[in-house]
Amino acid sequence: MKVGFIGLGEQGAPMAERVLGAGHELLVYARRPEVRAHFAQLGAEVVGAPAGLGRCELVEVCVMDDQQVEDVLVGNGILEAMAPGGVAAVHRGQDLVGTRLDRQVQERHQRWHLGMRGDQQAGNPAASR
Repeated sequence: MKVGFIGLGEQGAPMAERVLGAGHELLVYARRPEVRAHFAQLGAEVVGAPAGLGRCELVEVCVMDDQQVEDVLVGNGILEAMAPGGVAAVHRGQDLVGTRLDRQVQERHQRWHLGMRGDQQAGNPAASR
């Protein structure tokens, strides 16, 4: 499976490493040069813009709040670039993505199956490893 990942901080980086270690093709977007270099060395494809992740079947987003989710998925063009049937899975640093944002994104992008989920790793970097 081709998996994209954005949000490669303390929580997201170990999750992305596990995706790569499981044998999936991994595309990443990162703002920090040291993160780009790390994932390139591991064998991931580093894309130059968030919309480059739209080539993936699944895009994992690991951010802190609703505004960041909206900025990443809508503002940076990831959803616009995804093929119909693509899935965006959101891992938040706090709790589940807010209902308002879930409805808003679903309404604006009905041709996508948009996975919004929280999990036990949310806000717990040690659990991501």
